[in-house]
Amino acid sequence: MPTSPSQNAVVQASSGTTPRKTTSRQVSTPDLPKPPRSQQTLLDAMALELGDQVWEFDVKTARSMLSPKRLRSDFDRKDPYPPLSSFTCFVDDPEVQRAMRSLPQPDALSGWDPEDEKVNYEPTATFLNDCVNSCHDVLAKLRQSHEDLRDCWWPTLKFFVYDKDGVEGSASDPLNPHSVGVASGEAGNDPGASGILLPVEVQKNWTEIIKQAATYARAMVSAAPLRLFSVVIGVNHERETLRFLIYHRGGLTMSHEISLQEPQGRHNVQSIIFAILLWRNHEDAGFPSFTTGTVSLLPSRDKDESVTLITNKVLFKSLSIRGRGTYVLWATIAHRPHTLSCDEPVDEEHSVNDKCTEPWRHQSCTPCYTPPSNFIGTSRPITYEEFPDGVVIKYSFPDSAKRGVEAHVHDSCIGQFGVPIHLCTYEACRSDGGAFSNSFLLPSDGSFEEHRWRHAFASSRSPPDRRTLQVIVTVEKGASLEHCKSAAELFKCVLHAQIG
Repeated sequence: MPTSPSQNAVVQASSGTTPRKTTSRQVSTPDLPKPPRSQQTLLDAMALELGDQVWEFDVKTARSMLSPKRLRSDFDRKDPYPPLSSFTCFVDDPEVQRAMRSLPQPDALSGWDPEDEKVNYEPTATFLNDCVNSCHDVLAKLRQSHEDLRDCWWPTLKFFVYDKDGVEGSASDPLNPHSVGVASGEAGNDPGASGILLPVEVQKNWTEIIKQAATYARAMVSAAPLRLFSVVIGVNHERETLRFLIYHRGGLTMSHEISLQEPQGRHNVQSIIFAILLWRNHEDAGFPSFTTGTVSLLPSRDKDESVTLITNKVLFKSLSIRGRGTYVLWATIAHRPHTLSCDEPVDEEHSVNDKCTEPWRHQSCTPCYTPPSNFIGTSRPITYEEFPDGVVIKYSFPDSAKRGVEAHVHDSCIGQFGVPIHLCTYEACRSDGGAFSNSFLLPSDGSFEEHRWRHAFASSRSPPDRRTLQVIVTVEKGASLEHCKSAAELFKCVLHAQIG
């Protein structure tokens, strides 16, 4: 086995994972410190947050969910919740299907012990690496007929045993994935420098696996708050089974238990890894295509024109797996011809030395702008000349019941009683024009009970929690109430906020 990656990989991904309340939600601002919280309390909060929103699907459906996909041309782009059936999945391409059938049969796991958890860390990583290597061999042949596969999102994925001890000085029990998948290429023998891509959790109880894996997914959301989903691999060493766990803004969607004892089960694991290795860009990996985290393309005068904005500072972040995940940025408008890059420098003058308030950046990519279908805005252009001090961008994932409410309130109460001046609100979309929504990871309304996991963390039977990414652009970033200079000013601010 290769040497373990740097422990900094998990530490960097898990910044800001110690909430105060009975869910995992945590508010972060430059003026609000993070309170300490124990790991066990966080695990309990994960269960409360997921609730009854835990779904399971067969291998074929899980593979399609993780495959690159394009919205079919006959589907209405204004529908905010396109189901999986509305997409053409790349994994269903006839040539890709033939390639998957040609994958060599993975060997049985050697050295497995159903009674001893730690003994199984290395066999798990070895098995996953064998699957990845076989997939890469077949992908090399497939690229000869598919030129767009030459730019893979994870060209050097490799799994390592991790299982590190606690992090000194951590405010809570540290995150401790038992194995991790990382980008090992340029990092050489220090793959932790590339960051953890696929955490792996090995335990003997699925309830505990799901809760612990949720803390890893939450750390991945902390590192990139606008990501639509995070994938974690769960392994039950006592049952010798594996699941792919897909955490998203509406809860958890996972594959059925896949047997690691049976040849077909091991082939099924390999086929889902193959679908993941087909990812070609940040959208396939669950990131919005209009932003790199520091550089974003947003509508200007109307939805057909775009403007480039450079993130200066994170003003607010509400961290959770399931929920709105509100994320507020202050950004300046590019006032000269701009070369788009995810390596855009951040304005050091207005940044602070706090991980929770620094912009996130994902892998090397260039943002692309697609005019949104659902757009509310004014005729006032968003330009550097109009707003030299920049604008405020608020991202959130409202549920279906509250979809559009905030936009209409902003538009109706513009500038009154502390309500910021509203420039535009829209639902972010994919490059194919479809909504940036978690709906393709959820069951349809007519069949959701048959997909609900029977060991879900709540006895309620609520329908699937469908959410879309909403973007609100306003003027003036405001300030914390802590900056009021007198009791009278504080009273006035609170009064205006209540009325507003």
